[in-house]
Amino acid sequence: MSRISYLLAQILSAVYGRDVRQAIHDAIEQCYTDVSTAKTLCDASTTAANTAASNANTKASAANTAATNANTATTAANNAASAANSAATNANTKATAAQTATTNANTATTAANNAASTANTAADNANTKAALADQKAALADQKATAAQTATTNANTATTAANNAASAANSAATDVTQAFSDLGLSYVDGRLCVKVERN
Repeated sequence: MSRISYLLAQILSAVYGRDVRQAIHDAIEQCYTDVSTAKTLCDASTTAANTAASNANTKASAANTAATNANTATTAANNAASAANSAATNANTKATAAQTATTNANTATTAANNAASTANTAADNANTKAALADQKAALADQKATAAQTATTNANTATTAANNAASAANSAATDVTQAFSDLGLSYVDGRLCVKVERN
């Protein structure tokens, strides 16, 4: 049984006026105490509820802020991931282009080396042919010199022969004239003497 129930029972059962007054006093005091205690508890509960509500609101605001920040961070992360993917794609494209360029450069280098080798071979062949041509030119010069010498000798011999023929012709003319002066002549290879009779 609560104290207020006990005090109410005392009021009903009291015989003397002093006891009744005391019981009424105690009952009223207990009611006040109970009401005050209840009010204090209610105020405390209200304050605690308000504090809890305020804390809840603060936490809800913080949660909303955190959610907004998380959404912003997620968007930024997604944008960064998209940019990273684009960069990776561009890097792969550039790597492929570089690989292709390297392959083309290697092919061009091989072709250039082959062309250089061919050119070197052609140069060696040209040098060999030039050396042979120089040798042939030297031989041709020697032969030309020999031919020139032979021509000069032939011209000299021709001149000598012409001179000898001219001298022979002159001598033959002189002999013929001498024979004629002496009355001699050649007939069929025989020396004849012209005899005049008076």
